Amino acid sequence: MTEDTAESAARALIRAVPLVYGGLLGGLIGSLGLGIALGLTMSGALDWRMGEKSLFRQLLRPLAVTGCPYLSWLMRGIARGLSLMHLPVAAKYFDLHCGGA
Repeated sequence: MTEDTAESAARALIRAVPLVYGGLLGGLIGSLGLGIALGLTMSGALDWRMGEKSLFRQLLRPLAVTGCPYLSWLMRGIARGLSLMHLPVAAKYFDLHCGGA
């Protein structure tokens, strides 16, 4: 088995095993949909950690480019609201801006 084949097989396992465990968990708790959703969430989190070879990063990039201005606006508003209530807020939340994607 070549190194590239071994790496791609390992990446496929990292993506598939949480889904299988999620299905098993769903069978145990009596809610297959919830178990698969939890498995998909875990699979997505592990895939996200793969960096440039992540599948989810490529799928979510257009959504992030579209949603980032709204999210940064919302976070700045929440930070201002918390500071008006005299709660501690990190200074970085007052100056959130979207970078080039």
